[in-house]
Amino acid sequence: MPNDGELAHDKCQRLRGRVTVIELGLDLDERCAAAMQEIFGRDRLILCRTPRELPCKLGNLLRAIYGR
Repeated sequence: MPNDGELAHDKCQRLRGRVTVIELGLDLDERCAAAMQEIFGRDRLILCRTPRELPCKLGNLLRAIYGR
């Protein structure tokens, strides 16, 4: 989790369209997951309980972003 959530959110918003920022949360508690959604946006956040979930979720997210 970033030290300054507001700064991280502002930077992510400014970079959209130029850089694809994707946040990965592994086995986060609900409070931390909600904060990450607020900072990075639901559409750029991957939440996994186990590392095995990552390849499928990352693939789905990239297809949603780039339409492939």
